[in-house]
Amino acid sequence: GSVANLFEPDLCLHSRIVGGSQLIPLRLAERLGDRVVVGAPARTLRWSEEGVDVEAGALKVQAQAAVVAVPPNVAGFIRFEPSLPAWRMRLHQALTQGDVIKVLAVYDEPFWRAEGLSGEGFAPYQLVREVYDNTPPVGRPGVLCTFLAGEKAQAAERLDASERRRLVLDGLARYFGSRALDATEVIEHDWSQEEWTRGAYAATFGVGGLARHGADLTRPVGPIQWACTDLAGVGHMHMEGAIRSGRAAARAILADP
Repeated sequence: GSVANLFEPDLCLHSRIVGGSQLIPLRLAERLGDRVVVGAPARTLRWSEEGVDVEAGALKVQAQAAVVAVPPNVAGFIRFEPSLPAWRMRLHQALTQGDVIKVLAVYDEPFWRAEGLSGEGFAPYQLVREVYDNTPPVGRPGVLCTFLAGEKAQAAERLDASERRRLVLDGLARYFGSRALDATEVIEHDWSQEEWTRGAYAATFGVGGLARHGADLTRPVGPIQWACTDLAGVGHMHMEGAIRSGRAAARAILADP
């Protein structure tokens, strides 16, 4: 289809969440109470047909089953005892994260709205390939959200911060004119430097990888289920995919006698 598919009802980018997307896990955590433990990354997972033992620093958990819900490219941070089957390890090694630098350009006001512009744009061959109006509901300050991706991000990572800022603002000016150069602040976040993702926005296969490994994406290993947006079909790379994947893993565990 076209870019309209990104904004139609029931599709992934149609709506924004007032207060930020982080409210979804925060509100879910509130419902679960002290059963949610943060700051305790799982380091060792021992498994057998009888169940699992998970070690996360001082925290130790025993259960009949486990859902490993981390990007496949960082699943290797967990020590599995016994080792995962070869087919699963090869699958993890074949999935790599993309390169993404997310950038927010902040202005005193969303000047583009007064000019009748939506604040959204697409230019696939430019450094600034996509841009979205990320202004908060109160209407100020004006915020344009974009990201540098793929080979553009790889090239930008090698530049100093001031040059990267200049190129991003120049890119925004192609959409919105010279006023886009007058940002009061430019905030950037390189997802490739995040310890628990090592890239963004989702892990994907190289050429031929899906044909070789696709059937095994959510195939359980004993009592271990796998879930995350990287493994989702519908909603891949988006929050919707994470929810669908998690529900599928939960249903598989509950259905297992």
